[in-house]
Amino acid sequence: MIGKTVAHYEITGLLGKGGMGEVYRARDTKLQRDVAFKVLPTEMSGDPERAARFEREARTLASLQHPNVASIYGFEKVDGIHFLTMELVEGEDLAEHLTRGSMPIEEALHIARQVAVGLEAAHEKNIVHRDLKPANIKLGEDGVVKILVFGLARAYTGDSSDVEDLALSPTITAAMTQAGVVLGTAAYMSPEQARGKTVDKRADIWAFGVVLYELLAGHQLFEGESVSDVLAGVLKTEPDLHQLPEDTPRSIAKLLERCLDKSPLSRLRDIGEARIAIDSALGGEVEEASSVTAAATPRSSVNRTGWIVALILVAVMASVTTRLLAPDAPEPPLRRFRLPAEHADASLPDGLVISRDGSKIAYTNAGRLYVRELDELAPREISTPGIAAEPCWSPDGAYIGYVSGSAIWKVPSAGGMSAKICEPATGFTPGSGIAWSVDNRIIYSLGSGPVFEVSANGGDPRILVPLLEDEQDTHTPSVLPDGKGVLFISHRKDGAPDRVEVAADGARKLVFRIPEIRIYHPRYASSGHIVYRRTGTNSGVWAVPFSLSSLEVTGEPFLVTSDGGNASVSYDGTLVFLRGATDRLNEFVWVDRNGALSDPVTQGAMWFFAATLSPDGKRLAVSEWDGSHTDIWIH
Repeated sequence: MIGKTVAHYEITGLLGKGGMGEVYRARDTKLQRDVAFKVLPTEMSGDPERAARFEREARTLASLQHPNVASIYGFEKVDGIHFLTMELVEGEDLAEHLTRGSMPIEEALHIARQVAVGLEAAHEKNIVHRDLKPANIKLGEDGVVKILVFGLARAYTGDSSDVEDLALSPTITAAMTQAGVVLGTAAYMSPEQARGKTVDKRADIWAFGVVLYELLAGHQLFEGESVSDVLAGVLKTEPDLHQLPEDTPRSIAKLLERCLDKSPLSRLRDIGEARIAIDSALGGEVEEASSVTAAATPRSSVNRTGWIVALILVAVMASVTTRLLAPDAPEPPLRRFRLPAEHADASLPDGLVISRDGSKIAYTNAGRLYVRELDELAPREISTPGIAAEPCWSPDGAYIGYVSGSAIWKVPSAGGMSAKICEPATGFTPGSGIAWSVDNRIIYSLGSGPVFEVSANGGDPRILVPLLEDEQDTHTPSVLPDGKGVLFISHRKDGAPDRVEVAADGARKLVFRIPEIRIYHPRYASSGHIVYRRTGTNSGVWAVPFSLSSLEVTGEPFLVTSDGGNASVSYDGTLVFLRGATDRLNEFVWVDRNGALSDPVTQGAMWFFAATLSPDGKRLAVSEWDGSHTDIWIH
């Protein structure tokens, strides 16, 4: 195949071959990009079973679009050749990485977390991998971990030398989906797989545990001189967790026990629980280990703090511990640092949002999108096809969703090509907002209608929260953890946007109301609060105690800061807000060269945008929004 051209793909090299296909590096001459080109071997093309499985694989992969899973680009048949084109992930696979031995606990947990997130997305679509192993996990050059699905990895070349390496032993593929047939790779098979029984997602959870053990211990959990020896260990030998590093967090050791229970009935039920356990360990429970690890890297120390970061007017950032949210604390400890966000445009940054792990923020300034790693010295600009606004993070932090023009887009947080998710029938107005849920939906409000939802992979939006008869519109939705519901602002026709409501299980309920006070950006904080922005009287960032289980307020609201707005909260309790962004309700006055002020030029405090003076300095043109309409006025 090497050197041939199939359709518009030039085959340039062999990446590997396995039981269900050969994988090549190819050049897509139309789009000018390198791809992974997976072809069903010629000698198998006449096998209806293999051909059918190959086509099922294509459909399965096409339904699973996730940052931690290698993407499929297409499935074609040309001149009798069945082939898939897929994302080519540069970098080494985890098996190659492990040849250098064990890795630091924190690095291992970060890798394992991304694997868990990818598996979680697959399981939510009822897709079971059944062959998870280090050779099927790629460590991208951008730090993103990718699961290579169904034999894409460089697992088995067919040489006799490879058979001796049981980590890369061939996957048995005959009668793929039938009970009574062994499927998988020996060292990572679940006991039920090894016995040839029908498997479900718990087989992947077992394999995940085996991979996590290997990351921490630096060697395979089940070893032997032959495949039979390895399978005997899988079936009969209890995992020896005493070989883990002494500073392994107890919570991670417990997680491994649950993942590696030989009985599927007693095994961890959902890979999402593994993700939560790893998040907890990365968030500060590492100190529970029998001995404490060495000093954390700068990034990990940021992840483990409970800091509140504030982006200040003229691009200054400050941070305060989230324990400030405890209203009864007599003297809460305070930590503060300021990071300049230097841009050509010195206007107030907006659209500030923090990633769920608390390690980085995204914001827009003068229509440009920036990412600021909290352990880096400067922000990075992310290229977008137009003016960017309303950024939001994907649950794993690999993507940023944003609004540009009248469409919703997503772009890799490391930078790259943007992809359009949808283009609503009407445009975005003040009070709009988007959020990215754990089940890969974009929740959004246009600021002039109901709350919508659309798949983050693209598609047709549908109404999530319809408008009530007396309701004018909804504003700034956000998602609660673990799919508990969606927070949003309800704006009734006879008043201000003064209600925070929650939509859950197909119903909606009032959380709290502050009559005739404009409220924006309600966000849940892991301290057990809803944080929100209040404008008008007593403006600033406020918080109110809130029960995630009952979806009810449990205490009185209190002021977090009077000099801030547009708050965003990570799952580790870190809060970011724009300092100096308490309100856009203003009045215009003329100021002479002696500093004397005229009476207000405009009629009361309003929302103003894009003010500009005439060349002779005698007239002011400005967009004014009265709460329902935006008009251009000349004063």
